[in-house]
Amino acid sequence: MKKILLILLSISIFSCTKTDKQLLNEYDLIGNVESIKKIHLNYNINTSKFDTISIENLKFNSINKKIKGEFTTYFSNNIVLNIKSDLFYNSKGDLISENSDVHNLGDINFKTYSEYIYLNNKLDRIESFIKEKKSKQKRIIQIEKIIYKDGIINKSIERDFEIDEKINDTICVKTTKKKYDKNERIIEIDWNTIDNKVGKYEFVRNMNGLTTETKIYKNNNQDFDISKFRYEFDKNGNWILQSEFISDTLKSIRKRLIIYK
Repeated sequence: MKKILLILLSISIFSCTKTDKQLLNEYDLIGNVESIKKIHLNYNINTSKFDTISIENLKFNSINKKIKGEFTTYFSNNIVLNIKSDLFYNSKGDLISENSDVHNLGDINFKTYSEYIYLNNKLDRIESFIKEKKSKQKRIIQIEKIIYKDGIINKSIERDFEIDEKINDTICVKTTKKKYDKNERIIEIDWNTIDNKVGKYEFVRNMNGLTTETKIYKNNNQDFDISKFRYEFDKNGNWILQSEFISDTLKSIRKRLIIYK
């Protein structure tokens, strides 16, 4: 149960946007966008067919800030996870909170709440809470501390705590460290768990910020896969097709249907 909750929390929270700059970087938007539908398809080399991995629907306000999101994952074309999110901003346009409803095939349904806390007009930390509806005692809190260098986000440290209110015990079950480039784009994610599992992701980006290569470590960082990405763009300069290759073999594609205002 704990592992499932942590995985779902990571999916939910990882999709959050932290600052205006990161919002634009995450979706690489040019122009006034009303909504995006992103479809992730896995290529089956044996059947030469595509299977749906996930579908994400996003809605934006008048200044390209995400206000609603729905993320659905599939296995064998059946829904296994659905997350619906609403984002809220203050009068200055700073993201201050996000609420999500999570439903999955295993009937593990719960809500997550994220609060964005600012200090001296800069994002200081993100506190996220999760409580599985069937449990009255156990819950998970995720706290991400933002670290700046020369006025821009340089790195962050994120810790997942499991709290057992019945015995008044708190345990850190996962620690995630993120590194950012000078444009506040994530270039490295490094994590470890209480049961000594570790993982790492590295991202290479081009001058426009698009991911051109990822290195995903596995087997406790003893091995890794390298994915390379190619893009096609619409007339506004936004990418509408991303193709992922491993060793020059097509692995998956992501399509984006972009609706402009």
